[in-house]
Amino acid sequence: MRRIIVIAVSLFSCGQSSLSAAAAGAPVAETQAQYLARCTSETIAANPQSRNWAQDNCKQNWETVAAAGPMAEAILAAAPATAGAVDLAAVRGRVTQVRWSGGASGATLASGQLGRDLAVSLTRTPPMLGFTWDSGGDIVPYDVVEALKSRGATLTLVACQSYGGPIEVVRVYNVTAPGRAPFGLSVYGHNAAVAGAYAAYQVTLYLTGQPATLASVRRLGQSNEEWAATCPS
Repeated sequence: MRRIIVIAVSLFSCGQSSLSAAAAGAPVAETQAQYLARCTSETIAANPQSRNWAQDNCKQNWETVAAAGPMAEAILAAAPATAGAVDLAAVRGRVTQVRWSGGASGATLASGQLGRDLAVSLTRTPPMLGFTWDSGGDIVPYDVVEALKSRGATLTLVACQSYGGPIEVVRVYNVTAPGRAPFGLSVYGHNAAVAGAYAAYQVTLYLTGQPATLASVRRLGQSNEEWAATCPS
């Protein structure tokens, strides 16, 4: 898969814990009407000139938000409740949205599938839960950022790396959600520019329990591309 970036565990400090039984329940997601109201309001607040088209744009995006719902719920099920040691093997049991099929092999603790086209991997080095989609000639059909926000999470962008504009971007977020310790999330997206071109989406939850910073991302130095605090519009 071209240019998909996995941000190493050294980006974050180690330590976290498993979810308590009380925190393990799936969060309640917004209804379509609630999402459209929030999305429209946020879009207009960010760009007052969008008033005439904000709602239509949010309606078009709703399908990608709904499609990413199971992925968002899997992420929140796997994320720790408090900082401390995590039993990575127990994550597989908590993430019931995934059809697990593979056992431990090297750094991979388990692999599986979510829905029809999301490959899932749980790894110990670095400790993370990853979701991958790719296709030829398609637009990415998922919006996990909005799906997490729809379930009460707050995402703060801390780093961005772009390859020639907004078509291919990797973003690193700090995520806070009810009942969860803050966690790092990397979201890579590459929409196909023309029919038959490569398209990909990769979401990585870092099971370390500590947030990322722009400085820590830059110190990682895994590529020749520069990390920025904002993304191209």
